Amino acid sequence: MTSDQLDMLLTRLQLKLGLDDPDDDVTAALEADLVEAEGELLLYLNMDELAERFYPKLVALAAVYYQRDTAEAGHPGMQDISVTEGNLSQNVTYRSGESWQAQEQAIFHSIARYRVVTV
Repeated sequence: MTSDQLDMLLTRLQLKLGLDDPDDDVTAALEADLVEAEGELLLYLNMDELAERFYPKLVALAAVYYQRDTAEAGHPGMQDISVTEGNLSQNVTYRSGESWQAQEQAIFHSIARYRVVTV
């Protein structure tokens, strides 16, 4: 991907993750996750270049990778938060390793029809 494409995808990823003004370390991690996600999609699709129509899937996969990496670094990725004010109750559900894999597989499954299969 070109640097212009990377910048555009980085902006989309920051918006998806709700990161308003990430520091340099977070930006570097996001860029690395975008590159990793692109490589995984290219490998899965058996393509040399990722078409623009796959950019939303690339951003979604990079978001999964960033959240997974952040959770593994000691900042648990929250899946669901519910708060009740009446009796002041709070419920937080954390994602597991299987949850990250399920999200990744769901993204791959959604683009399976575009795979280039060679015999």
